[in-house]
Amino acid sequence: MDVLQELTESSDKGGLPPPGFRNLPVDPEDLPVLETVDFKALSPAWLRWQLRRNLIFQVVVLVGLAIAIAINGWIIWFLIPLLVSLLVFGFVQTFIRKAYASRRYALRERDLTYQSGWIWWSETAVPFNRIQHCEIEQGPIEKLYGLATLEVYTAGKNSSDLSIGGLERGVAERLKDYILGRIQQETSEEE
Repeated sequence: MDVLQELTESSDKGGLPPPGFRNLPVDPEDLPVLETVDFKALSPAWLRWQLRRNLIFQVVVLVGLAIAIAINGWIIWFLIPLLVSLLVFGFVQTFIRKAYASRRYALRERDLTYQSGWIWWSETAVPFNRIQHCEIEQGPIEKLYGLATLEVYTAGKNSSDLSIGGLERGVAERLKDYILGRIQQETSEEE
């Protein structure tokens, strides 16, 4: 007998669920609190890289303004773009620091959790039994700073479900090895 037929017949009997069906309530107060998990921050090298990247961008903008002034002779108009540029620079520096403080990860017995964002906050938890594979990516600038990105893939997607950038290369490798070990352990427990 298929499930739809069972449900139809049970609704004919006064809405009672089929025998053996259980769906007991769970009190949210009894759930474990994620705040008690020991979250780890990203590498401080990530913060240095982002701050320097912003500084380089700001210098390029100021040099562009200086060239425009030299060509057009708008010396009096230089003060407004300079002030706006410095305000944007200060805002972005603050934004980068707050973004760094909000990005953190936790490795637990059965999952990997990642939190990010201070304006739009996000938390992603990926259970090990759903992970298909993981990989480490490292671009040239990340390599220069000794950083790497851990990409975690679950079933049914071409892109990663969880991407943790700003990890030290050694930490990313240890996380990958641990996750792969847990995947094998979860697979052997299911068999």
